[in-house]
Amino acid sequence: MAESLSISSAVLILITGIMYFMQIQRGLSQPNAATWIIWLFIDVVNVASYTEMVEHEPFKAYAAMAAMMNAVGIFFYAAWRRSFVRMDRTDFFLLLLAIVIAFIWKLTGNATLANVLLQSVFVISFALTIRSICNGAPEHPAAWLVAVSAYVLSIIAIILTWDSPDDGWELAFPIINGVLGNGSIPVTLWIVRRRQQ
Repeated sequence: MAESLSISSAVLILITGIMYFMQIQRGLSQPNAATWIIWLFIDVVNVASYTEMVEHEPFKAYAAMAAMMNAVGIFFYAAWRRSFVRMDRTDFFLLLLAIVIAFIWKLTGNATLANVLLQSVFVISFALTIRSICNGAPEHPAAWLVAVSAYVLSIIAIILTWDSPDDGWELAFPIINGVLGNGSIPVTLWIVRRRQQ
């Protein structure tokens, strides 16, 4: 059951990637360059550390792998289409901060600590997209909402296979990045639209 939920989560995440491609193509979304640069590199590190964390049940990493594939595809597609929101000094500063945090994990050699630290990088990356939305960049909630649903399936899969208190760390990625991060975008859009009324 847990593996089926993980597979379903990964498939939904890949669907969100297709949805986001279409949103970019139709001009409904304009990705923040710093966010997607962070995701391009950090998702690779996240997959490596998360896969090591869940090596006893590798199917739990399927969502992270799907997210990495989306990040790579969307980054290059948006770069090719020149669809990115232009980066400013704050974006560059936060991008640098994210890179510094990402390299801290290499010093520890601890996959769990590394992965939990990486979640702070994801928080920064979502903050950049929220900032772009607040500054008027177009964004559509559909792909973000489907992503939240996908990560809920991933969380359920982890809970179903819970064996020890250490398994709790496995929830950091799907909760922080998956639900809170992705969920922050539709919430921000709702708040911005309410203020404009």
